Amino acid sequence: YMASHSSDCGDSTTACVNSVSKGAFHVGQGCNNGVAAVDGKGKTLQAGWMRLCVEDDSQVKVEPTSSDCGETLSGCGGWQKKGRWHTVPGSCTSGPEAVGLSGSTFESGWVSLCVNAQRFPPVNPSSIHHKTLFGYQGWFAAPGDGANVGWRHWFKADSTPTPGNATFDLWPDMSELDADEQFSTSMTLPNGQPANVFSSAIQKTVRRHFQWLAETGNDGVFLQRFASELIDPAHFALRNKITANVAAGATEHGRVFALMYDVSGIQNANFQLQGVAGIQSDWEYLVDTMGMIDSPAYLHQDGKPVVALWGLGFTDRPGTAAQAKQLIDYFQTNAAPKYRAYVVGGVPFHWRTSDPQVKPGFLPVFEKYDLVSPWSVGRYPNTTAFDNNFSTIQGDKSYTTAKGMGYAPVAWPGFSWVNLKKSFDKFNQIPRNGGKFFWHQAKKLHSIKPTFLFIAMFDEVDESTAMFKAATQSSQTPTTGTWLHLGQDGYNLPSDWYLRLGGAITGAMDGRYTPKGELPFDPP
Repeated sequence: YMASHSSDCGDSTTACVNSVSKGAFHVGQGCNNGVAAVDGKGKTLQAGWMRLCVEDDSQVKVEPTSSDCGETLSGCGGWQKKGRWHTVPGSCTSGPEAVGLSGSTFESGWVSLCVNAQRFPPVNPSSIHHKTLFGYQGWFAAPGDGANVGWRHWFKADSTPTPGNATFDLWPDMSELDADEQFSTSMTLPNGQPANVFSSAIQKTVRRHFQWLAETGNDGVFLQRFASELIDPAHFALRNKITANVAAGATEHGRVFALMYDVSGIQNANFQLQGVAGIQSDWEYLVDTMGMIDSPAYLHQDGKPVVALWGLGFTDRPGTAAQAKQLIDYFQTNAAPKYRAYVVGGVPFHWRTSDPQVKPGFLPVFEKYDLVSPWSVGRYPNTTAFDNNFSTIQGDKSYTTAKGMGYAPVAWPGFSWVNLKKSFDKFNQIPRNGGKFFWHQAKKLHSIKPTFLFIAMFDEVDESTAMFKAATQSSQTPTTGTWLHLGQDGYNLPSDWYLRLGGAITGAMDGRYTPKGELPFDPP
């Protein structure tokens, strides 16, 4: 980022806190001439030195992109643009209006700050604090992807890929994926091309997802692992492959990941075997055989690997309070030291109080977690309803602080599941409103200073909470069927819009700025 360093007019401000200075640039001249420079949002800067701050091992450069004097330059050599700054307006015949520390000069005009996306500042894996972490389902499969499980989470299992068999609403943006990452459906796009989807079994695709996270400045993910699937050899193998793919993508792009066990789908009668013993055995397999927590990208806290347990204590999920306590105790104290972990609990929204979603007697269990993350997806249909629930969130934060626990609320972009539920009133059930719904949540959740922020989800298209790159208009969705796209509410948005919003709240979480406004920036 660029930060004020010292002003020719006598002021001096701290710059590059917790960063490494990679260069300094001077804007304007003279203390009595008013504004010396202005950024892309119209914020004014006084004449003086500006410092460019990045973390170690990142490559950055500043290049002119367009000149007020008539020239248009390419700028940044294809690197990702991360911000724009305008040098002081002036006469085109009066010479350069900005000069770099090296003596290089710029004409009056826009300058782009560029960061090499492959070397975006790496995320610190030693702490969960002040991060934003997406839920990553990683559950997509397709015939021909090598997983041998057929369609999963695009269409009903063992069915044909038609609109009537679809189980998802939000259509993914497939424009960047190579031919070997695309799997055909029976549908076509308006331009006559086949309507294709992807598979989480393909490492190139998962690595690409982590590149998107890096390019937009997001920290990482909780990889979902469904305990009910682990008894099936084919699904066990697929889940292990996806875990390896995530580790490779996170390592390559300097992101972090941690594992989240989801107990959904296990029968109560089988929970001791699958939900308690099964999860313990699986964790030891991941540690010993796959070496998962040895990955340089695996997230740790207090010197221990982070693991999350989602669904214990929900009335519609399996397990008794005694079984849940047994599982948490395993990770915290009863397992051999090399298997012990910092345990995050995905709990019901009203986990502290009596509520139809919460099983009786679970509060002492929830209090055993190192950190709780109450599930809020679908809880409120608009920003007003969110505000009405905010006192509960504030109460959670006060309660967990008093108990010495961590707290991670959940933010999400919107909701739609017409194809999963086969009911048209479920289409665009909770509108995204161009990102304003998500940003309203994110900035208020930031205000309570949570341990970290959980974003639901990176790739959940069944319920259309996905934040990853998605179709932006109906011309990018199939000609048959009912599909959601990012322009559904009348906005013209880029496909990575919600990843950019995630990156913006990440910047707030790590202290770079205080989030304000209906959106952190205007759509391009």
